[in-house]
Amino acid sequence: MSELKDILSKLKKQGLNVVVSNEKETVIERIPSGSIGLDRILGGGYPRGRITEIYGEPSSGKSIMAYLAISEVQKRGGVAALVDVENSYTREWGIHLGIDPDKLIVVGATDEEGLPAPKSGETFLENIVKLIEADVDLIVLDSISTLTPQVQIEKGLDEGSAIADQARMLSTGLRKINNVLSAHNQTSLIVLNQVRSNPGVMFGKPNKS
Repeated sequence: MSELKDILSKLKKQGLNVVVSNEKETVIERIPSGSIGLDRILGGGYPRGRITEIYGEPSSGKSIMAYLAISEVQKRGGVAALVDVENSYTREWGIHLGIDPDKLIVVGATDEEGLPAPKSGETFLENIVKLIEADVDLIVLDSISTLTPQVQIEKGLDEGSAIADQARMLSTGLRKINNVLSAHNQTSLIVLNQVRSNPGVMFGKPNKS
């Protein structure tokens, strides 16, 4: 068996500096979820500098969980933003869940006059990067499954390439977002996702996110 110090010495000679252990415990700040039970499970709430995915069946309460977190941030004097891809947020519903609509940043699929206007998934993801760089405390993306790549907007929906186009967009966009989150370490990003049935599956899980 090789000695640890010998291996570390060889790695150092090759220009690779590694850390075997860190005596200092990493403290991750968290944002309360609005649920005592969920906070206990999460270790205090949603972590800052991280991406948290909330997924489930349609109408299973995903948005409610995210809105409660927004309310908690505002109660503590923080700033929250909602990236409303689905245009499902309403002022009345937000107030009902404890949100102060006058202090909520909403990025939606609308133009300057508030009328519906298609936006590409890439645009929404870039908006998230800008919000993180502005040190917004909490960002909610509702939802990731409805992000449409620019190429699909331009050429129309083709099921054969739609999945691949979205996968490429998310791979690039989320990688950049994760890097910015790690650098700023102030923002918590909650991503909502749908679980849908996968027709024709005979073995394994019949649904996917």
